[in-house]
Amino acid sequence: MKSRILLTLTLLMALVAISQAEYTIWVNPLPLTTSDESMIIETNYSGLGTVKVTTTQAGDYQWVQLGLNLPSTVEIQSVQLCYELMESSSYISQIRIGKMTTPGTALVVYDDPTDLTDIGPTCITSYDTTPLVEATMTLGLRLNSATPGAWYLIGAIGIDVEYEPTGVIDNFNPQITDNLRSVPNPFRDETSFAFDLATPVSRVEMQIHDVSGRRIRSMLLKDVPEGHHKFYWDGRNGNNLPVAAGTYFAKVIADGLAVGTGSVILVH
Repeated sequence: MKSRILLTLTLLMALVAISQAEYTIWVNPLPLTTSDESMIIETNYSGLGTVKVTTTQAGDYQWVQLGLNLPSTVEIQSVQLCYELMESSSYISQIRIGKMTTPGTALVVYDDPTDLTDIGPTCITSYDTTPLVEATMTLGLRLNSATPGAWYLIGAIGIDVEYEPTGVIDNFNPQITDNLRSVPNPFRDETSFAFDLATPVSRVEMQIHDVSGRRIRSMLLKDVPEGHHKFYWDGRNGNNLPVAAGTYFAKVIADGLAVGTGSVILVH
């Protein structure tokens, strides 16, 4: 029996490793737009495919947006942005991705408030994670302009994604092992899942699945040291909506290898 379970675990890990693929989708910055009348956008600046954004007045809440056409079977892992600033006191203060739904409504699914003050030209990688892409996504850059006439050059934009075919990853068998304990269980508002790492890893993901095997939520940790760690779940799905009461299954994956699964009961 133990050998059969070990074989099943081995096959599952192989399927996870094969089906997960990380790659970068490069996005043309030329369609950048803004609704802020104090900002001027010059597309194809210098004829090199660069966008120049100039602010006519100082301000710390000036946004430019870019629509993203992404596949529906990917998760956004990070954003690469190449840019140049006129001065370090006028900088990019936020990278945000919103999921567009009804007109005038958007749910923020990716938010990195890191100040980008390097004059450059330079390229950076912004880290956050999103649930599976399920609607039109819009990338927003928040500009913090200290002086009127400050300009920003926006070059290459890369969206780092992970492709996960739902038929392989989502339909896992939660009965293979049950070594991931949740406290409290049952829970009403929030529960925690504890796990241990013998060595440092670059990426740990926890997936929450319903009883049909469909994944409803993913959470991610980057550059995780060895030792004892916890994930917390508030009973909401990837759209930040409460899920129905019932039994749910959790799976923790470290650098592509499953390290534990468990079950939890949500009550209302």
